[in-house]
Formats: sequence, C-alpha cells, structure tokens
Amino acid sequence: MSTAGNWSRTVRPDVPRRCRGDKGFTLIELTVVIAIVSIVFFFSIPRLRNDILTDQTQKTSRWLLANVRSLKERSFRAKKDYVLHIDIDGNAMWMSERPSEAATEGDTLAKTAQDRYQLPDNLRILDVEFPGDVQVSTGVADVFFYAKGYSDTAFIHMEDDENRRLSFLIEPFLPECRYYERYEGFESR
Repeated sequence: MSTAGNWSRTVRPDVPRRCRGDKGFTLIELTVVIAIVSIVFFFSIPRLRNDILTDQTQKTSRWLLANVRSLKERSFRAKKDYVLHIDIDGNAMWMSERPSEAATEGDTLAKTAQDRYQLPDNLRILDVEFPGDVQVSTGVADVFFYAKGYSDTAFIHMEDDENRRLSFLIEPFLPECRYYERYEGFESR
C-alpha cells in the first residue's frame, strides 16, 4: 500500500494553522485598504466641510431663484403686478402683490413683512443695482413683476463671511434668474 495518495490530505501538526490555506487578510492587504480609504477621506472631507459651511448660502440662492420664477409666473397668470422687496438694512426679502392706489404702502409692507425670508447671519445683502447707474445700498429696494409677463432688470449682490460675493441677475423676459459666484454688474456686462 502506498502513502503517496494520502500525503496531500495529511495534516501536519507541526505546521501553523495559517499556512494550511485558511482564509484571511495579510498585513499588506490591510495596509493597502487603509491607504485607499485615507486618500478618499483626504479629498472628500474638505468638500464636505465647504458644503456644510455654504449650505445656508445655497438655501438662500434656491429661495431667490425659485421665487423669482414663481413671481413671474404668478403675475402673468393672475394678471396682477407683484413686488420682490429687498430690505438691505434688515437683511431680508419678501414678496407681495403690488399695492393698489387706495391702499397705503405702509399697510401693504406691514402685512407682507410677516412672510419675510430672513437671510442667515453669515450672508448679507450688499446692494441692488438697476440699469442706468441706479444702485440702492440702504433701505428697501423693490423689483417689480408685471402682469404682462416681464419684470424689472436688477442685480442683487450678496456677500458671505468669507468675503465671497454672489450676484443674481433678474432679466425682464427670461423666467430664470441668473446666478454668478462673483460681483457682477451692468458695467461689466
């Protein structure tokens, strides 16, 4: 009887268990995985930090972009004039129906001021610029949306805590508001 056929199936007690084909990870494999995960975190954490810090800025941008479009559609459908009020000193914005001649402007502002969108603390309105070198940097600037489907042309300029400037362009015949990640004005166009 030959022992050659049984030699491959024989377990030698003096050989460590790892060498007998057990499944597991080597130190090199673990080191490579840790290095890959570290590289992924190296590139993703700064982006995540920027996303968290600018989340309020993005929220404000989305509010403004959505409401400009909504005001243009609403004014055309309802055949009424609407106003986007931009309170530069109070760092807020709100929308209202354009007051009739019978209503006083103070009553309308007081009634709609409760629906104001207050900008976050890290973002402030710098000014509102209209064509013809008209720039409002204090008080309340009004952008009108007319029943015939167009609006005033205006740039709304904002700045965050890190001195990054944003510009929003409201154009008369386009439904969307343009967004720039820099200070943009009518002179630079």
